[in-house]
Amino acid sequence: MKHSHLALIGGFLLFVILAISWCGRKLPTEVTGSPTPAQTPSPSASAALSPSPSASAAVAQATTPLPSQTPSSEFQKVASKVGPAVILVTIFDASGQLLRTGTGFFISEDGRFVTNSQIVEGGAHAVTKSADGKIRNVTGVLAASPALDLALLKAETKTGVPFLPLSKISEPENGTPVAVIGSPLSRREEPLTIATISARRSDQGGDRFEISAPILRNAAGTPVV
Repeated sequence: MKHSHLALIGGFLLFVILAISWCGRKLPTEVTGSPTPAQTPSPSASAALSPSPSASAAVAQATTPLPSQTPSSEFQKVASKVGPAVILVTIFDASGQLLRTGTGFFISEDGRFVTNSQIVEGGAHAVTKSADGKIRNVTGVLAASPALDLALLKAETKTGVPFLPLSKISEPENGTPVAVIGSPLSRREEPLTIATISARRSDQGGDRFEISAPILRNAAGTPVV
């Protein structure tokens, strides 16, 4: 697996406002924020997954941890819709030994997904597992941006996968409620954390959003909706 970097959550947070009503198939995807050209990963890792150019995304740094709110019934419904598209990503080295596991989420029906590049870094092989128990081989890294710590990969699928169409909403206001939704298969007792947008920052890398809830270490790679 080629070297790449991607911190959605856990140091950096990929902020994705998803139109839940769009959650389905054959819809165009966009990443929120000001797009920036992707940077290809360094050639130091093995070649099981080979990158192709261009990836961009908006990221945010977590704010000083504050107590998260109790999930409302509305957010519970959102989580139930988003959950099927959230996956566990398991990374192995060239000898087949387990390196690490993390979270990701499908963004297209053909198996493309986003995850944290710190999760895939140094790996030679990878598989994904969805809430329905299906395990899919990861075929390659399609794009990566070390500056944003994000990577786009692809998993094998013959029948398509449930996915999250990325919203065209690019300027959520401070105070907008959001939810961090982890995989139902993760070790977290509660895969849903809710918070609010507390700040927005812009730089050469794009737009960055801060949220009011602490970002747990094992939440790396999860979508924020």
